[in-house]
Formats: sequence, structure tokens, C-alpha cells
Amino acid sequence: MRTRLRALATRHEEKLRFLVVGVWNTAFSMAVLWALERFIPHDASSVLQKQVILVVAWIFGVTQNFFTFKFLVFRTRGNWWREYSRMYVTYAATFVVQSVLVQTLSASFGITMFWANVPTLVLVTVMSYLGHKYFTFREKHIIEVMDAGTVFEHGKKMRVLVTGGAGYIGSITARMLLDAGHEVVVLDTLERGNRSTVDERATFVRGDVGDADAVRSALTGVDAVMHLAGYIEVAESVALPERYLDNNVARPTVMLDQMQAAGVDAIVFSSTAAVYGEPESVPITESAPTVPVNPYGASKLEFERELVARADSGLRAIVFRYFNVAGAWPDGSLGEAHDPETHIIPRILGAMAAGERSFEVYGSDYPTPDGTCVRDYIHVCDLARAHVIALERLHAGGEGGTFNLGNGDGYSNLQVVRACADATGIEVEVEFGPRRAGDPAVLVASSALARKVLGWEPQRAELSTIVADAWRWHAR
Repeated sequence: MRTRLRALATRHEEKLRFLVVGVWNTAFSMAVLWALERFIPHDASSVLQKQVILVVAWIFGVTQNFFTFKFLVFRTRGNWWREYSRMYVTYAATFVVQSVLVQTLSASFGITMFWANVPTLVLVTVMSYLGHKYFTFREKHIIEVMDAGTVFEHGKKMRVLVTGGAGYIGSITARMLLDAGHEVVVLDTLERGNRSTVDERATFVRGDVGDADAVRSALTGVDAVMHLAGYIEVAESVALPERYLDNNVARPTVMLDQMQAAGVDAIVFSSTAAVYGEPESVPITESAPTVPVNPYGASKLEFERELVARADSGLRAIVFRYFNVAGAWPDGSLGEAHDPETHIIPRILGAMAAGERSFEVYGSDYPTPDGTCVRDYIHVCDLARAHVIALERLHAGGEGGTFNLGNGDGYSNLQVVRACADATGIEVEVEFGPRRAGDPAVLVASSALARKVLGWEPQRAELSTIVADAWRWHAR
């Protein structure tokens, strides 16, 4: 309920700013119209000259309109251009109606366009309201759509350090934190992230979690840390195991030292289901044995153990083990763009967007119904929302813990290919390649504990929804 109230409050604040700017814009346009009629020589009986004056006044209004809407009305948005474009379609329609009415009244009653404009404002205001309600703002705020921020009873806001905040999951989680009213500091080397994905409302620090000075600077005023930085490629970890231990364990340990020195005692760590290795049974619960079969999973597990070891010194940590993350921000403004890309959904959709009509699936001889890997897919926004909930739980004094995140339903690689074809209307021919080193046959999570303890529920769980959002990103 508090999440809903928070969402509505944010929405009403935006509408109030819209009203204030609307009144200002009307006053500004009227003032320009009065000045043009008073100081620019013209023939009061000329319809053409009247139209020119109205157009000039409208251009002045549009110019100042841009800045007031950008910096006031849409200041809570990471991506507001789509609504802004629709807003001007609405404005153009109301301008046509208004100009016709003003000229008709001016000619019929012999009054200036300034006074003829006054009685038309009521009709234009109603038309503008309906146009904005059903056209401009037809997309709900992302907090309402995604139920992004869970606001606890005390309503505390945080300043959060997001490591890896220029990456796929990090950039989306940072935006969701900002939309929930928190302050965000992004720490990223940009080795595999992209500066353009960092929300303009966040503070950006370019640096490594293993650089004590950079971490110390980024931790200034921070209440909690969300650790999303790290290497994630299974095959690469098999080829370069020492590199993964350094980047995923040794370097973030420096960050933990700086957190302790700064008195920051709360962290949410993005781990992986790869810590389980080949599961004995599915769905996998948090009590399942952790026997990773690749260095990537081993490095994540080692850092989990480091967090447990520091609990005695007061560190509270929530660890998320999750499976295949996919999807994109629902409007397609943020999505997955690894280079090279190894995840199946973006690989398929990227191939389709590039006009390719064949796709290689890694392995066809796994002990599964169709011979291809089975994975539990989670929408990136559902994952991000879980991280927000976890941080707010810790900030409210809640305990840490380890939780699986997933939908609980597994899909084979061939089923994913079919879902992509259904979402895009594009068929591809499947070609089978060799297995990837270190890939388990089946990974499906039980997220029952996260649902019970954190109150988390996936909102965009269907594979069709995940793929459709991802395609919106790839086809943009």
C-alpha cells in the first residue's frame, strides 16, 4: 500500500508541476501576443497578418516551454522524450483550434486578438487536459507500472552507492532507486559499462572497487552499497580463472574495507545461481549444496563467504542468487548490450534485428526433454525491484540473508527461440553448436523464501513479456 501511495504522490507532484507550468505558459503567451499587437505595425483586418502574429507568439511559447517542461515537469524521468513529443502533438491540435476561434471572435466583434483569446482559454484548457490525459501521459510512471519502490513506515531515504551502475542490471537498478526517491552514486570503470546509460540524476564516479581512493570518495555520505560490479562470463572464467578471482573477490574486498572505515554497514550483493553448480534437485532452494562447476560461480561464492565472515564486525548483507536475467526497461530506453554478447535472448533478438536468419544454440545433448539447456528467466526490472526492496529492508534495520530470485519456471533454449520468433514475427533457423564450458543442464530457482521474507513478487514474469520488452530495446 505504501508503495502505491508513494507512486501516486510522485505522479500527483508531476501533475502539479504540469499545472504550474501550464499557467506560466499561458501568461507568457498572452504577454507575447499583447506585445506583438501593440508594438508591431499590422493591418487589424488582415487575417494573414493575424495568423502570422499568432504563429510568432506560439513559437515564443514553444521555446520557453521546452526548458520549463524539461527542468520542472519531467525532472523525475530518465527518458521523457516520448511524452514530450506527444505533448507537442497535443499542443499543435489545440493551437489550430485556438487560432481559428481567436480570429473568428476578433473579426466578428472587432476586438483585438489578445481579448479574443481570453474566452477561448476555457475551451482550450479542457481540450488540452483531455489530450494530455489520454495521449501525452498515456504511459504510467514506471514506479506505478513496476511497483518499484517499497517505502517502509519511517519513510527513510537513502544515499546508495551502486557499483557497476553503468552496466545492464546496474543502470536499470539505479534508475529505479532514483524513481523511488533515493540518491544514487554510481561507481564504474566503464570497462564493460556504458556512460550513456547512467541516469543524469545520479552522481558518477569513474573508478574500480579495488581502488581505495575512488571507493572512499564514492562512499561520502552513503548509507548503503549495492554491489553489481564484476565479470559474469562463464566461458571466459574457465579460460581466465585468476582474472575472475581478482576482479570478483580481491578487488571488492578492498571496497568492504573502505565501507567498514566509513561506517557503512549495509550491502546488497548480486551473486549468481552458478554457485550451486549441477543441482541435485530442482527447483533449487537456498539450502542446496554450493558446488560451482566454473570459476565464475566459484568467485561469487568466495565473495559471499567474505560477507559472512564480516558479519561479526557488524556488516549486514543481503545476497541474491539469480538465474538468467533478460528483458529491458518497458519503454525500451535501457537494455542489455554486452560486448561480446553471450546470453541467449539478446543474441537471438540482436541477430533478428540485424537481419540474420540463423542462430546457433550451444549444445543439443543435455539430459533435458529437447536436449538443450533449461533456465529460469527473470525480468531485469523484477530483479532491480528486489534489490531496492532489500536495501530499504536493511536501511530500516532489517536482517540480512541469502535469497534466490526467479520465476520458478524453466524454459529450454529451443523454447526461448520460439518465444523470440512469436514476439518479433521473425523466424530463424536453429543451428546446434558445441556445449559451452561449465554450463549446467538445468537451473531453475525456488524464490519462495524471497517472497515470504521480503514480500517480493515478480511483476513481469511471463517469458513473452520478458522477450517483448527486450525486443523493444533491440528494435529501437
